[in-house]
Amino acid sequence: MKKVYIVLILMLTLILSSCSATDVISKNSKKSFDKIYETNINDIGFVSDKNRFVFTLPTGETFEWSKDFKDNKEDIVFEVEAKPFLDAGLDANDLPDYITLKDGKLVFKFDLSDSSIEYDDKDGGKTFEDIIDKHRNLLGYHEELEHFGLKLAEGYKIEWAKDMDTNDKDIVFILNPQALRELGVDVERVSGWTYTKMKEMDKEFELLLKPFDLK
Repeated sequence: MKKVYIVLILMLTLILSSCSATDVISKNSKKSFDKIYETNINDIGFVSDKNRFVFTLPTGETFEWSKDFKDNKEDIVFEVEAKPFLDAGLDANDLPDYITLKDGKLVFKFDLSDSSIEYDDKDGGKTFEDIIDKHRNLLGYHEELEHFGLKLAEGYKIEWAKDMDTNDKDIVFILNPQALRELGVDVERVSGWTYTKMKEMDKEFELLLKPFDLK
């Protein structure tokens, strides 16, 4: 019986430690994103036609987040230049539902959940904080790059720097190379993007990255 109690105590300790670690990641990730938001507030605005906050990045791409996850299937959106992907072999006639080609842009649309998000049309930072709070199971920390990240779909993520003052990759779009290969893309030939492999939790992953330095 004593051994059973010891095992239960150890299990409870591990659970509490895990919860504590998740809380720390959540708190720090919101703090880090808020700094990026406030530093770049002139490049962020709420677009009523899209019902999303739109963050226009230095080279014209956009990172967008919805204020309404419950009645919407485009919770998080990336808009990027389509030409590099088309030049690398993308078959635009066979795109999955979450990717569209529009006005020379590839639009990646991710449905995270049906959660009710507390939003403020004038404060996208607060809205994104609530997105983090409602999706802690999708939140992570990439120690090698010192980035927080939100998993959007298999192989797709949005990451942001823990400290934009010391990091030159403040926002990073991460795409799934294998999914793009299946659409005809030679992922090592996509101009302006970086194909690489990284380790996380002792597993190796391949990634297609586009980082943005916002300073």
